[in-house]
Amino acid sequence: MTQQNSQGSSTVIDMATVLRDKASKIEDRYKVYANGNFVGEISANEYLALKQAAKQDKRLYRAQAMNFVDTGFRLVSRIVLSVPENWFVFVVLIALMMPAEFNSTVSALIADPSAASTIFLTTVRWALAASVVTTALIAVVTGESFGQINKFKERVQMAIRGKFNLPPMCKLYVDVARVLEGLPSSSSR
Repeated sequence: MTQQNSQGSSTVIDMATVLRDKASKIEDRYKVYANGNFVGEISANEYLALKQAAKQDKRLYRAQAMNFVDTGFRLVSRIVLSVPENWFVFVVLIALMMPAEFNSTVSALIADPSAASTIFLTTVRWALAASVVTTALIAVVTGESFGQINKFKERVQMAIRGKFNLPPMCKLYVDVARVLEGLPSSSSR
């Protein structure tokens, strides 16, 4: 009985050794898809080299900074341009929800036009605050990036497109897969 236990444990040890040897041959590969279609694989080392080359290109840092500035200008201009819309919605909502207060405010403005500047500035501030909030919510819900582009990722994808001779307008997706050499793959089942 002791001999059987030792044989069983040696079999488990042998199997563990075989699996450890095969696991040491694990090679990380990245599967590349263009427009949802598999086009090939690149090694992890090659992919990391492409990323490192992109990080070492100093022109990309300047381009990325200018892209951030442009994105900021687009965001601010969108907020400012939506102030009149939000102001109109704000006035209509007040007129519908609180008609007595709205009528008294309009009557006060007609009676004393000098108070109009204070009320105007207050409503513009509220409309600007509402514009900031609504623009942020719309951007989150719709996924709008306001032109934000990751120049480093774009450079890596350009190099991958060049390697596989892909057109520049195809949508590229790189997927990480661990491939065990010598073991049957999951796709062969």
